[in-house]
Amino acid sequence: MNRCLTRALLSAFYEYLLITLPVGVYVALEAFHKQDMFFFINSPEWAIATIFLSFQGVSLYRQGLKKLGSSLSDVSFEILTLFYVVITIVATVNAYKALSENTDLSVFVRLVLFFIASICFLLLVSSAKLAQSRTE
Repeated sequence: MNRCLTRALLSAFYEYLLITLPVGVYVALEAFHKQDMFFFINSPEWAIATIFLSFQGVSLYRQGLKKLGSSLSDVSFEILTLFYVVITIVATVNAYKALSENTDLSVFVRLVLFFIASICFLLLVSSAKLAQSRTE
């Protein structure tokens, strides 16, 4: 792996931690307080982390492209935005439903959404950072 790619991935991971670590710390504290370690995985707050990742991922990607003087085509950006809107809506409904009944299916959906948002965030942000580092 070359140096620019490593730097871009580390930078994206740093941004990822800035978003997810506060949620993770809060969920861990709540799990310790409840003396229920399964709550760490089952917590509806992971839907909130998914929403944060969705908003910040597309924002940081667009910001990175602007710094390069580049941009996505309108259609590409609208498709990307629509993808994140769908993830945000599903995560919001999932969090709301989990407040009254946190079923195994809702936990599974929440974790899958979090995983998808995480991978997309890391791909988008690291690609923007990589493009920036290659122009410097």
